[in-house]
Amino acid sequence: MSKFCTGLVVGVSFLVCNLQIISAEVISLQPITVSASSEFKKEEIFDLGYSARAYSRQDIEKTSATTLLDFLKQTPELNISDWYGTGVKANVDLLGFGDNANSNILLLINGRRVNEVDLSGIDWTQIPLGIIDRIEIIKGPGTVLYGDNACGGVINVITRKKVPPQLKTIISTEFGSYSLNKETIEVSSGSEKLNLYLNANHHSTDGYRRNSHYRSQNYYFNINYKIEEDLSAFLESGYHNYWYGLPGALYDYEIGTTYSRRDTKYPWDNALMEDSFMNLGLKKEFSPEFKISWNLNFRNKNGKDNWLSYGNWNSTTDRNIQSLGSRLEVYKLFRIFNKENEILMGIELYRADFSADKDDFSVFNSDDWTDIDRKTKAIFVHNKISVMPNLSLALGARVQREKFEFDYTPLAGSSVDDSLSFTEEAYEASLNYKISETSNIFLNFDRGFRVPKTDEYFSTWATPPVNKSLLPQKNKTIVAGYNAILTPKIKLQSDIFYMKVDNELYYDPLTYENKNYPRVVRKGLNLSLNWQPVNNLDLNFGYRYVSAKFDKGDYNGKKVPAVPNNIFYFHLAYSAFDDKLLIYFDTRYRDKEYLINDMENKVKKLDSFWVSNLKLVYKPKDNLELFGGINNIFNEKYSEYGSTNAAGSVRALYPSPERNYYIGIKVKF
Repeated sequence: MSKFCTGLVVGVSFLVCNLQIISAEVISLQPITVSASSEFKKEEIFDLGYSARAYSRQDIEKTSATTLLDFLKQTPELNISDWYGTGVKANVDLLGFGDNANSNILLLINGRRVNEVDLSGIDWTQIPLGIIDRIEIIKGPGTVLYGDNACGGVINVITRKKVPPQLKTIISTEFGSYSLNKETIEVSSGSEKLNLYLNANHHSTDGYRRNSHYRSQNYYFNINYKIEEDLSAFLESGYHNYWYGLPGALYDYEIGTTYSRRDTKYPWDNALMEDSFMNLGLKKEFSPEFKISWNLNFRNKNGKDNWLSYGNWNSTTDRNIQSLGSRLEVYKLFRIFNKENEILMGIELYRADFSADKDDFSVFNSDDWTDIDRKTKAIFVHNKISVMPNLSLALGARVQREKFEFDYTPLAGSSVDDSLSFTEEAYEASLNYKISETSNIFLNFDRGFRVPKTDEYFSTWATPPVNKSLLPQKNKTIVAGYNAILTPKIKLQSDIFYMKVDNELYYDPLTYENKNYPRVVRKGLNLSLNWQPVNNLDLNFGYRYVSAKFDKGDYNGKKVPAVPNNIFYFHLAYSAFDDKLLIYFDTRYRDKEYLINDMENKVKKLDSFWVSNLKLVYKPKDNLELFGGINNIFNEKYSEYGSTNAAGSVRALYPSPERNYYIGIKVKF
């Protein structure tokens, strides 16, 4: 607590300064996209019947963040658990799903699904901060419009499309602790009809711990072409490759005795990945009231996991995932009984082919090959009706057909050739009352689902290997909220939620199986306040409370592991000397939480922590920027991620980085 108080004193001390200007609204109540076709429906936050946050490019730049995961840690609604401190393995949790968070939150990039069909999780490093134009975080409703994985919310990342008309080049480099080395080049050019953006970057660090290195290269471009006044097209493509170490966990009793916080017991484990995609879109506006869009995307991901620290038990696994997705949307605005009526309907097709080739160098000397195909077909409709001038009602539904095909060939033993198929439905209803032009209250109900991942259905160790008894997870969620600009200098966003999940998918450490838990109940609230006491100072406060408990079953009444009850966040943005000097400070508190696999809540919790960061930016010229920062200013020794075994006899921790530094330069041409 003393560290936090010191941090607040450092931050609030800037209040005494009264130099000119900055309006750094970290929470910007601006129009927010509510469909995957980002140009169709842009609505003010006060017109929405659900909880949403929108962060613009300016909001992102006015924080201490240098990566997407850094920025998400500075939002009050999310809980981030970074395994190694590099961002390559991290859980991002919106509604209290703990270790299964990445399977219950959907990440979209320009409407393209990023979540994988297996449990490998989301690679948050594949999205450089520089390419992002805005980030939208939607709590609760999402399954109707977006489908699988959205029952816990949606993060929609929209990349930069509109660029200045002249040719513009930005070069930046950054150096820091743990041999951090980043280089980035951005090139953009625009005209009335054509916009081009290109980003290439290299990122290298040895990491805080031994064998936590991370090396990556990333290339991204998009082209937006206005074919006619009412017809436009875009093409984006990217390539991302990376190699990273897997330092694993350390037992708490080993830290400070056998090992230091920076050590590892697994010095040779590592993983490699290559990831490429292409996304094509067309949009036709027949009139402001009638629009159609079509999107087609392809992705190819190759990876290799090398488990080489186990002597006679070493193994490697080559993995490939190819996915193809297409989405057609039709938007129509018309009037019924003189009431405005908006309807959005569409068809979504998705296919993913997962294959894995495992070479086991242990005494089993096995060579297993697995191929799993997933095919998805869905139709959806969303209708918003203006019941009264200030009251709107929205209704939505989705029907989704799934088919899985399993093909398994072991070195010895019986092969598997099996399949299963089923249909799921999702529904949504919401009311929004616009109290004034700058305030609203809303109520939303959502019935969603999550389809099991390929490696939740299938396991080479199970008998039979395909678990056809595993059911899709189903949730019912109610979210209510209030948003307002209370004064010209104070903005408030707030919401409360209640969620009941039936057949929740989880991993049972006692039986080493993926199962359905009968019921889990979650409830919580979010408060977010932006205050600008003077023109050159912005203060942002955020609070998140989540309670997640097992209901019924073996763990009835126990808390869900890896879900802290309380998270508090504070951010300060200050400018001086005519915007030549910018100062950003943030601090985050996270409450204690039960370790992963501790369903019985009998092991000592993962410790709470305060972490504070500071960033300084100096702009001596319009085209030159010097920056530097300190992460974990007060050198907090903490872990964001920790687990235990089935017996609860150990506490396996993943130590997070201590105090570290970085400096950099950015030049614009």
